[in-house]
Amino acid sequence: LGLNHLLSDIRCFIKLARGVTVKEGRKTQMSEFREFFPDFLWLLRDVSLMSTDENGREISATQYLKTRIFARGEDFEEPPGYVLGRAILTSFPSVECFTLERPSDRTDIMTNIAQHTDELNPEFNKGVENLIGLLMQKSRPKRGYSKGSTVNGVALSLMVRQYVDAVNDPQAIPALDNTWNNTIQLMRTRAIEEAVQEYREEMTAGIAAVSKDQAVQIILDEELEDESDAGLSLMSIHREAFNKVTASLLDTIGHLGVSSGDLGEETETVVRDMQERLVRREERTVEYVDEDCVTRRERGMVVDGGELFGFLQEKRSRSRAYCTDIFNMVFQPVQKKIESPPAGYDLRNLPDELERTREQYHRWARGPEKWVVLQEMTK
Repeated sequence: LGLNHLLSDIRCFIKLARGVTVKEGRKTQMSEFREFFPDFLWLLRDVSLMSTDENGREISATQYLKTRIFARGEDFEEPPGYVLGRAILTSFPSVECFTLERPSDRTDIMTNIAQHTDELNPEFNKGVENLIGLLMQKSRPKRGYSKGSTVNGVALSLMVRQYVDAVNDPQAIPALDNTWNNTIQLMRTRAIEEAVQEYREEMTAGIAAVSKDQAVQIILDEELEDESDAGLSLMSIHREAFNKVTASLLDTIGHLGVSSGDLGEETETVVRDMQERLVRREERTVEYVDEDCVTRRERGMVVDGGELFGFLQEKRSRSRAYCTDIFNMVFQPVQKKIESPPAGYDLRNLPDELERTREQYHRWARGPEKWVVLQEMTK
């Protein structure tokens, strides 16, 4: 088969293996790579000669590779292929060789095989079909560093990039354990960022849907005073988005195909980190203005950070502006009567008119700043 002249082309494998370690800070034996490396398949094309052993008996291409190319020479000599062969046989869980006959003896066909697929050597086509069958039979998920873990396409691309950067850094020694842990962390971070973005979109869409087909944006209350009310509040939209995003993240984690140990504990950690990005609460005493315009103090859990905090701040700002406009609209006519009573106006009717005006404000004003504005404007 004449494989010896090809061995120099893959000698870089030995240099690469010597420059990589399984666990940082510890010398790695070549055999340790068997647990993480894929199967090794050497594909040779344009092979027409029969492979035989030293006695002339026919053997398979795989046997030829292992016993003739990767074997130690007579008198314990080490031919070019021996060191490389020993490294390959030691490092990979399985080693096979597959041969394909020459696609055609015609130069015009060999120049552009893709345009002459119906004129190729039948034995070549048959060999390709057998090769595809072999690959399908042996294919399996790429194994990660941790037991029972697998590597998907995204994880593989992240790992390759880290290995390339490390190999090109004279001061770095690529380590499987560090690369694996870094990859898991990068994928977790990416999954959390995607979940946070989904939450923003769900909240924005939920708030916008309330004002659909309305001339002006409707100001939402933070919570509904009556829990049986079928309407929406900012917190009800938050809870729906929060639950949806959490379920989506759990589904994403389940399809990452990576793990560094206890998947249950890792899942809880990722979900908790994501949820803390969405909302952070702190127990403290806060002041609030009640319906009777009296300031009260109450101790409880208060949202003080996260994505929800931003929506709450924006909603409070909108509520203050909206309620101020409502107050001016309903109280301004009464204020004019007080400042300049029209002819025949009986000031004894003023308390009743103020009460009706207050009821109007109560019905129309919305949002968390409703009573704060009323308190400030009626001091």
